[in-house]
Amino acid sequence: MFEQVKDYKSACAVLGKKPIDKRRKLDEHVILYIMLSTITEAINFIANGNKPWIPVYQQNKLIKTWYSWWYIDWNKIKDGSSAGLFYLDSYDGLGLTYADVGTHLRFINKEAAEYAAKTFQPLYMKHIFGID
Repeated sequence: MFEQVKDYKSACAVLGKKPIDKRRKLDEHVILYIMLSTITEAINFIANGNKPWIPVYQQNKLIKTWYSWWYIDWNKIKDGSSAGLFYLDSYDGLGLTYADVGTHLRFINKEAAEYAAKTFQPLYMKHIFGID
């Protein structure tokens, strides 16, 4: 179903967008986020019957969204970094503080999230952890 989104350029084609000019002086993490954001938008566009999809959040109204997720080889993570993208915690004496931290790279359904995780894992790893 999502096979037409193979990379960033094909995601741009699905959406009718012009790819970013990489000659622009943008930091690599910004370019990676733009690429992942466009890919996410294209996959959601296809999953939503070729219509744009933006989750609408309303107070006291449940909405389901999915994230792409996979198991990480922690031996490849540099300098003891951890996967704090979705969950952060802090221990301070007797107190315990934690926060769930989300991302705007959300998907309309499980199949879309699984396709993105499987197909674009190297791009996520480069953006989140800075590793190839």
